[in-house]
Amino acid sequence: MKGKSIIEKAIGLIAAVLFTVLICYLALEFFMPAEENPTQQFSVGDKPPSLALSLSIPEEEDDMEDKIEFAVMLYDQANALYKNTEDVALMVASSTSMFGGLVKVPGYRYIVKNSDEYYYLEYSFIPPSNDAISGLFSGLAGAIAKESTQFALRKYYDSSMDSIRVQRVINPTPSMEFDEETGKNIYTVDWTEVVDEEEDIPIFYSGQSVPYVQTEQIINEDTVTSAEVSYNAEEGYYTLVLELDTTLATTLTQARLRENSDNDQAFYTRLIQTIEIWDNGYFRYFRAQDDWEGPGAITMTSEIDFRTYFYYDEFWTNPENYQHMAELKEVLGN
Repeated sequence: MKGKSIIEKAIGLIAAVLFTVLICYLALEFFMPAEENPTQQFSVGDKPPSLALSLSIPEEEDDMEDKIEFAVMLYDQANALYKNTEDVALMVASSTSMFGGLVKVPGYRYIVKNSDEYYYLEYSFIPPSNDAISGLFSGLAGAIAKESTQFALRKYYDSSMDSIRVQRVINPTPSMEFDEETGKNIYTVDWTEVVDEEEDIPIFYSGQSVPYVQTEQIINEDTVTSAEVSYNAEEGYYTLVLELDTTLATTLTQARLRENSDNDQAFYTRLIQTIEIWDNGYFRYFRAQDDWEGPGAITMTSEIDFRTYFYYDEFWTNPENYQHMAELKEVLGN
């Protein structure tokens, strides 16, 4: 019992010290915010050529049920068009805040689908820090969650394959530099040191019987608790701001959250999905803000922010125009 008491006191002391450091650091950040390193900035792509849909947008005074019904209908329409469109590219910029915002983990995804071919690249980093406190927590995040914070990932699939090929690089740690001349990120990855992983075949092309959905958080009339709907007549797109029920919308993602966070009590605390859809029904932009909390000796909180941009033009739907992508078919295909 005495030994247990000493351990409990030690854990309590560590928690108190970390909490004090966190408060001091946040106060310092408030008055002296740190400069962020420059990175590649994605922008919205051009509207694909197609006739506009004939839709009547709900009025401000309409019932919430009407707004939710309209939003879900338009979201389903965009999902169907994505699946049935031959060539689409997605670029995703993500930010995951850990330890109350002390550590921000940026991520970048590049996805191209050409008919039944699927190309995927993902990179995640913990940026270097110039101050000791932030560096301490960055090192802690990298130590306890390296597979999800510092890695490079590549995938390839086409309909001739029985499974999707997935490879992750953790060691040596991939690195990134920003090229100011081109405005792009340059990634350095040792693809000879890969770890093979297993995943389900993604749903993305018209030959598959299962419907495509842009997010694994479930969006339907039962899971959406509120919806804001607006239309930009000048640029020709709708904006949907949806708040989701954190229990009903996460039946597919809750288990993965707990597995990835190594916390069997982790749960989502907020789900906000901001979706822009061209007036011809195609996805324009999708922002997912998914916050979660993990109870424990030291409560873990995380704010996940994914911003997805859609491209339908010939340049961005060509794998040759991405670093490390053109070789995916040769290296990972049949």
